[in-house]
Amino acid sequence: MVDSATLNWNAPVARENGNFLLPNEIAGYKVKFTNTNTGEERSTTINDGSVSSVELDNLDTGTWKFQVAAFDVDGVYSSYSQEAFKTIN
Repeated sequence: MVDSATLNWNAPVARENGNFLLPNEIAGYKVKFTNTNTGEERSTTINDGSVSSVELDNLDTGTWKFQVAAFDVDGVYSSYSQEAFKTIN
């Protein structure tokens, strides 16, 4: 079976070093997702810092792990978020 998943997140308000982060400093997000059954890895880049969700299509059967990282206008990436999972039967 092929299905989709919608992933939602909140924009970060601080850098990893604790410095305040203005919303207009966020240039976008990188979403990585992995089928934990097959090891298939994919990613997508969203070049819009105002976006806070994405629908990921064409996900095959298995348990998918999702993580999001923000990047700023200078191209500096955050660490990836905690993992979220969805199983597609």
